[in-house]
Amino acid sequence: MPADRRDAQLYCQFHKDHGHTTKECKVLRREIENLIARGHLKQFVKTERQGARKAYTRQVNLTQGPAKCPKAPATISFDDTDLEEVLTPHDDALVISLQIDAYVIKRILVDTGSSADILFEEAFSQMKISRERIRPVSSPLYGFTGASVPVEGVIPLTVVAGSYPLQATQSIDFLVVKIKSAYNGILGRAGLNKLQAIASTFHLCIKFPTPNGIGVVKGDQAIARKCYMASCKVEEALAIEDQRDEHTFRRAEPVEELWTAECQTSFEALKEYLTSPPLLSKPLAGEEIFLYLAIAKSAVSAVLVRNQNSKQLPIYYVSKVLQGAELCYPDTEKIAFAFLIATRKLRPYFQSHSITVLTDKPLRRILHKPNVSGRLVPWSIELGEFDIHYKPRPSIKEVTNITLLQGLKKKLDGAKGLWVDGLHKILWAYRTTTRNPTGETPFNLAFGTEALIPVEIGLPSLCLLTYDPNMNDEALRCNLDLLDEQRDQAQLRLAAYQQRVARYHDRLIRPLAFRIGDLVLRRVAASNPRDAIGKLSPNWEALIA
Repeated sequence: MPADRRDAQLYCQFHKDHGHTTKECKVLRREIENLIARGHLKQFVKTERQGARKAYTRQVNLTQGPAKCPKAPATISFDDTDLEEVLTPHDDALVISLQIDAYVIKRILVDTGSSADILFEEAFSQMKISRERIRPVSSPLYGFTGASVPVEGVIPLTVVAGSYPLQATQSIDFLVVKIKSAYNGILGRAGLNKLQAIASTFHLCIKFPTPNGIGVVKGDQAIARKCYMASCKVEEALAIEDQRDEHTFRRAEPVEELWTAECQTSFEALKEYLTSPPLLSKPLAGEEIFLYLAIAKSAVSAVLVRNQNSKQLPIYYVSKVLQGAELCYPDTEKIAFAFLIATRKLRPYFQSHSITVLTDKPLRRILHKPNVSGRLVPWSIELGEFDIHYKPRPSIKEVTNITLLQGLKKKLDGAKGLWVDGLHKILWAYRTTTRNPTGETPFNLAFGTEALIPVEIGLPSLCLLTYDPNMNDEALRCNLDLLDEQRDQAQLRLAAYQQRVARYHDRLIRPLAFRIGDLVLRRVAASNPRDAIGKLSPNWEALIA
């Protein structure tokens, strides 16, 4: 014991210190017993007579035990008898009824994960308990999401669990919480520990020791499911259940819905889209139809379309899920397999129409190369009976260029011969824009000064606010004198830019030597001049030896 906590009025002669008396010193008593055992201090020890020792040996001591053995503590266990009123299998919560301050409160959730015992405001207000008994609390209560829950305070209430004579009574501190809930209260770990109760969610009951045995409070499976359904609803929550009728409940105020005008507009647009799906089209006799192929990791698909008024209308769609060894096909064989599946399922269309296959894969070269082997051989033979043409699908760049050309053509056709009048506007924008190679605008290199755009005339700018006619004329003459030097600097920047471009181009070039028999690309104009017509047509065709 620390010196400041010892009793200064008690003094030990053996230890020469305060805290206890010499008579109470246990260390001194143990030392004296050791000295007597070793034969010392005989003059202070009284010896027994021989007759007394003989009488001591003839003495028999008897003890009288109690009439009854002490009762062993009861064991709490759960067995199949606790499942007589439970519908299994289930995953329902444990919802029980308890007597709280002379009120039988139902819809109490047993939550072993809750660190507090909770009584919701709506149930507390109907118990007619004075609010003066509520003590304020400063520590907040955090819910499952981590958000703070408003707490009115804490109130001690007497809880009676079980039915007579197997009852347990304890005073439990409940937190009064002002939020909407399908339950009237929550019995957490603190309340279960005070009742010494053990809960089993599988058997839907709790058991606790009482002076007369093990008490049991069983859960209500029907009410538990009603509370769960009420918790899943957004617009309503269940209040305290009427004790006279278990099938009635009171609706709470509806929760405000976060539904805006934008949500309604999006919903209407989605509904309109779902009610107007694209319809299949019927091809005309002898009409050319197009086939699109698509492959994925575990499926292949194909769709037949026809052109009508510059629009592509779907004819039919097929797909197949890859299974087994089909999942190991390379992409080149998957695209051929998708083509084969389309011909098998859409055979009438292939037999009566000319089919143009649009794909970005070299499908024709895959099926017609001379060293084809394996599964591709029978596929190529099966596909050879149809009138099939292969056309590479245009890239995104080509599609963009076509769109630009169509827009320019439409605008020029509408303007007829007046398109020249608008050319100067486009050239003006080009001449007043800074060029990357030179770092100057063409207008500045031609006239020695930057152009004043119309926007700067209508809006005040730094150039107009600091304008001085005398200094402006002098600055223009100075710019004209230095124009040759400015052009030389622009020429140097242009040469440096060209060198950077050349270095970048040369870095990507790799030396390549050709030998007799190597495959090379052949220009389209050399083999078929008609196919080379058009600025957007491909310049090269298949590999040849």
